[in-house]
Amino acid sequence: MDAGWRRRFEDLTLPYLPEVYRVALGLTGRPADAEDLAQETYLRAFQAFRRSPPDRPRPWLLTILYRLWIDAHRKEQRRPTGESFEEDRHSPLDPQGTAPDARQADRIRRALQELPSQQRAAVLLCDGEGYSYAEIATILDAPIGTIRTWIHRGRALLRQALTSAR
Repeated sequence: MDAGWRRRFEDLTLPYLPEVYRVALGLTGRPADAEDLAQETYLRAFQAFRRSPPDRPRPWLLTILYRLWIDAHRKEQRRPTGESFEEDRHSPLDPQGTAPDARQADRIRRALQELPSQQRAAVLLCDGEGYSYAEIATILDAPIGTIRTWIHRGRALLRQALTSAR
């Protein structure tokens, strides 16, 4: 890939790196996994860029991220459970762990991680990142009605988990 394509790729996509990482952290729940997922997202995007540069890089990157995460999530579910790693104490809504009430942020993070994968992604993109339902439908490649259902059910499960955890 010549320097012109590389420069164009960087100019179009690098401004979204912090957002890609935040969404990856919200989906995976662990900073190291989020870094790996964001890196793989940019690698795949770079490989596809010359063949088909996106009109809208933000949803394009998040679509790649989501598909990579779903593939990894499915593989993880098929894997036998082994040792549990120490959980990180970062909230997907506050990656630095600096929320005024760290216990509440931790409860939210844990409750998000318990949501089914599609609901977690939809709620995170809507409530955590401020995407519209139409944008989320594009990113997650699902009908807008399905997105509304995932968000509604995800929010209900979050409310239930946070209310019962008190």
